[in-house]
Amino acid sequence: MEVKFTSRGADLPAKAKDYCQRRIKTLEKKLKSLMEINVVYNSEKYRHRVELKVRWKGGLVTVEAENEDLLTSFGEAFDQLEKRLRKEKEKQREKKRRASKGKERPVSETQEFPPAPKRVIPSHDFSLKPMDLEEAIFQMESKRRDVFLFFNQTNGRWNVVYRRRDGHFGLINPE
Repeated sequence: MEVKFTSRGADLPAKAKDYCQRRIKTLEKKLKSLMEINVVYNSEKYRHRVELKVRWKGGLVTVEAENEDLLTSFGEAFDQLEKRLRKEKEKQREKKRRASKGKERPVSETQEFPPAPKRVIPSHDFSLKPMDLEEAIFQMESKRRDVFLFFNQTNGRWNVVYRRRDGHFGLINPE
């Protein structure tokens, strides 16, 4: 998770930054899918304005709070954020429930449908140009593919490079 602090008009005090870190940790415990938090602090005359932008797997949530007291404005903003995130999370949960309810249709025993035929979809994830393994990996990453077929110039055979689930690369070298 990435946390960005931006301050306009005045420097962000250390106590406010510590307060934000504590509240963000509690948010992380509730939502394990937080990706990025932007904290924007603005001070004008006697007003302290706080804007929080949170990007998570459910979308983007933005809240604002303005008060005469510094920590009160941060507290209000984080309270609003928790309410909004709870509401958004509940919306997602309801959306999934509604989707799963629509899928469950009982099929009578006399009514059996044949399985749909499998389709073959052609792919263009290959290169006719002979290349080495490093160049093939570069080509695969530049095209943002998970699998890449190439002609290996070192052994003179067709090889396949693929991205493994652990983030490393696999190589299929037929014998």
